[in-house]
Amino acid sequence: LFLGQVYTDASLLFNQNEFSKNVISLIREVIRISKNLNKPVVLKLHPKENHGSDPVLFRPYENLTHRKLLGAGIKESPNDKIFIDHTDRWSTYNLIEKSTLAVTINSQSGLEAMLLGKELICCGNSYYENLQSCNSVRDNKSLESTIKKVVVNGVKTNDQSECWNFFDFIR
Repeated sequence: LFLGQVYTDASLLFNQNEFSKNVISLIREVIRISKNLNKPVVLKLHPKENHGSDPVLFRPYENLTHRKLLGAGIKESPNDKIFIDHTDRWSTYNLIEKSTLAVTINSQSGLEAMLLGKELICCGNSYYENLQSCNSVRDNKSLESTIKKVVVNGVKTNDQSECWNFFDFIR
């Protein structure tokens, strides 16, 4: 499960690592790894991109990330086990609940996934990345090895009590 963010979100624009600079390349890599492992991948794009507007220019997002994916030749393909939710047809909570692993750059949904006991790969600077429960990666090689570690080898790093203690601390 890839948990997307608004393409122009400040946390991506100012995060400035390789993944936050090119979200489409990250998604392409997640799809490639998933295909190699013969696993389905769901891309949950941020719901605000379907019905929201830019808070500075007040222009509708008009599914910005989805348009960028299509421009890069990435589209939903059930035969290839690639599913893209760009219209908010599926509940983020239900997707997380049914997933084994979530991947995000630094979305709040990443913390929510960990609170639900799911393994998380964080690909950018996030406020929760230093938790022992969070698998932080910064390049394609570590992304692939971490996905394999979780999906193939069943390695679990998530300690829900750590996540809930952190959540209680920050709220």
